[in-house]
Amino acid sequence: MVISMRRRLLLVPAITGLGLALMLASAPLLARENVILVLDASGSMWGQIDGRSKVEIARDAVAGLLDSWNTDHHLGLMAYGHNRRGDCADIELLIEPGPLDASQFRRTVNSLNARGMTPLSAAVQQAAAVLQSSEQRATVILVSDGEENCGLDPCQIGSQLAAEGIDFTAHVVGFDLGDADREAGLRCLAENTGGMYFRADDAASLSQSLGTLALLSTETVRQGGSATLKAPASAVEATRIMVGYTGPAERGDYLAVVDGEGRERGYSWVGQGETQGELLLQLPPGPGIYALRYVAALREPPVLAEQALELSPAEAMITGPENVPQGSLVNVQVRGPVGNGRNWLTIVPVGAGAGESLGWQHLTEPEQSFELLAPSEPGEYELRFVLEGNSVLVSRPLRVSPAEILINGPEQVGAGERFDVRLVGPKHSDFWITIVEPDAGDGAYRSWAALEIGRDSYDLIAPSAPGNYELRYLLTNPFRVIARQPIEVLAAAVRWQAPASVTAGERFSFVATGPSGEGSYLTLVPAGSPEGHYETWQWTSADGVYDWIAPDSAGSWELRYVLGDGATAAAWPLAVQ
Repeated sequence: MVISMRRRLLLVPAITGLGLALMLASAPLLARENVILVLDASGSMWGQIDGRSKVEIARDAVAGLLDSWNTDHHLGLMAYGHNRRGDCADIELLIEPGPLDASQFRRTVNSLNARGMTPLSAAVQQAAAVLQSSEQRATVILVSDGEENCGLDPCQIGSQLAAEGIDFTAHVVGFDLGDADREAGLRCLAENTGGMYFRADDAASLSQSLGTLALLSTETVRQGGSATLKAPASAVEATRIMVGYTGPAERGDYLAVVDGEGRERGYSWVGQGETQGELLLQLPPGPGIYALRYVAALREPPVLAEQALELSPAEAMITGPENVPQGSLVNVQVRGPVGNGRNWLTIVPVGAGAGESLGWQHLTEPEQSFELLAPSEPGEYELRFVLEGNSVLVSRPLRVSPAEILINGPEQVGAGERFDVRLVGPKHSDFWITIVEPDAGDGAYRSWAALEIGRDSYDLIAPSAPGNYELRYLLTNPFRVIARQPIEVLAAAVRWQAPASVTAGERFSFVATGPSGEGSYLTLVPAGSPEGHYETWQWTSADGVYDWIAPDSAGSWELRYVLGDGATAAAWPLAVQ
C-alpha cells in the first residue's frame, strides 16, 4: 500500500523534507506506485568524491535501491546527458515503468557514460508525460549533480505540473552541488510537486537519500513512535555538534537541523537497528533559532522528538600579504570553523558574488596555511572565508600587481625543429609556453610546455608549415596571454645521401638529416601515396644514418621524411628494380 501525498498537499502550502513528512498520513491508499528514476549523466558526473567518480558512486547507490525495492511497485529509468555533448535534447526513457527486472536495470545503469548537458527540467517534464497515461499514482526520483543549463526553470516546471492537477510527485537528490545557491531550483522543484529534497555530499548520503525516497514512494506509514534527543542548547554556525538520541532506528530515520521556514539544512542518518547512540550533525551557516529533530519518515507523526537550538555567529581570521605579483603563489593563514568540508578560503575580484571563485582551498582544520594562485589579471581582489559556498564570513583585500615578464626565443627556426625558449615571469604547472599562428584564439596551442617553479628554459617543436607564428606565455585563473614574441618558421631543411635505385628485397643504406623534433620518422612508400600513408618506417636518428631492406615489388617508390605532426618535410625518389 502507498500513501498518496499529492492529493493532501494541494490543500496546504508546498514544503519539503520534514514539513512534508508531517503530512504523510490520512490519505487514500493505492495498490501500486509507478516510479521513474531520472539519473544525471552529464559530463560533470565524472567529477570525483574521495577518489571515486560520481558516476561510480551513483551506480552503487542505485544498486542498493534495487536490492531493497518493493516489487509490488513498478520502476522505470530515464537518463539525460549520456549520449551526446552539448545537446539539450539528450534525454531518453531507457526502461518503461513496469515490474522490476533488477539485473536488466543494473546493466542499463552501469552502461551509462556521462558526457553531456543538464536538461533536468525537460527530463522531469518527459517523465511526468510518461507517467500521466497511467491511472496509478506517479512519482519521479531525480538525482542531479548540477544546475539546469538548458534554459528551463525547474521551479516553474514544478509549478506547471502542480497547476495541471497531475497526481505526480518529484523527489529530488542534489548530489555534490557545492553550495546552497545551486540547490534552490532543485529544492523548489520538489516543493512545488509535493516532494522531498535531500542533499547528498558523498556515497553514503546518496545511498541513504535514495533509499528513503524509495520508501516514501512505495511503503505505508505506521502510527505512533517515540524518540529522545540530547544536544547543547546553543552552538556556533557552520560547525558540527554531537547529538545523542534514542528512537526506533528504522530505514529512513534521520536527525535533522531545520530552519525557521521548515527547511532541513543538515542531517545525519540513523543506522537501521541502532536504537540509541550519538551522531555528528553539520550545522548550517546563519545565526538564529533552529530546531533539532528526530524524523522517522514512515511514522505518523514523523517528527518523534524536537529540541530548540540557537546558533551564534562564527568567527574567522585571514592573515596574508597585501600585494602580490600576478600569477604568483599567495601564502595565507586561516582560522575558522571547519564544517563538513564545505567551508573554504577563496580569492575573487572585489565586488564578486558570494558563490564566485578564482581558486579555493577547503578548511579541514581550525587553523591552516594555504597557497592560493594569484589571478593572472592585475587589479583589486579579496581573500574570503566562505561558509557553505555562499556566505562570506570574513574577507581581506589583496592587490595583484603586474609581474616582470619576458620571452626570449629565436627569431627564426626550421619547420619541425626543436628549439629553446627562456622565460622570466610567474611559474606554475597550470601556466604554459606555446607556439601558434598570430591570429589563433587565446586558447589555441601547438607544441607547448607546462611551466615549473625554478625552471627558466623550455623546449618546443616548430610547426611543419613554414610561415609567421608567435610564442605565447599563458596564465590561467582566469586564462590570459600575458606576453607574445613573433617567430618565423622556415621550410624544413632535409639533406639526402641516398641511391637512385636499389634491387628488390636487398638491404641498402642511406643518410638523411633533417628536423630533430620529437615524433619525426622515415618511411618508404609507393610513389604518389597519400599524405599520412606509411609502410616500413624508422624513427629519425641523431646521426642520420639508416639501414633498410628494399621492397619485394619493383616500381617507383619514395623515401619520406615525416615530421611529428604527420606532415612530409621532404621525399627522395627511389626506383626498385
